[in-house]
Amino acid sequence: MDFLKPEYQPTHYAWVADGVAYTRKCDAIETCSIEVAPNMKYLIVTQNSSKYGANNLLVLNQDGTDERRLVNPYLSSSEYKPGDKCEFLGVQNVGNKVLAKIAVTRTLPDSSYKSEPTYVTFYDCDTWASSPLEFIDSRNL
Repeated sequence: MDFLKPEYQPTHYAWVADGVAYTRKCDAIETCSIEVAPNMKYLIVTQNSSKYGANNLLVLNQDGTDERRLVNPYLSSSEYKPGDKCEFLGVQNVGNKVLAKIAVTRTLPDSSYKSEPTYVTFYDCDTWASSPLEFIDSRNL
């Protein structure tokens, strides 16, 4: 027996704020995914890192206008090494904070192998201050 899982890929995200309906197309560049912040005041958009680099999280107001772009804290951390590439993988709500996963790709010296550690940080969605980075053992994801 062949069992095929149903696939679901959103084409648009829609929401209503103050009685007005809004939509945002999911095009895998400007919008890869959207999550609502725990305080229900903002939308957090994961964007394509090929275009937006390491800072590929955009915070929108309820009316779809830009509030701020989140700066990837890995770039200013002690873990950062020249040549590292990083990006936000996405977000999820944990309590009243936003957990952001950060993927890093590092070419190892004198080797064709790459190291790909994963980190997380928590954002307070009222101030958008980030917590210190935490390493995640990717074997346990």
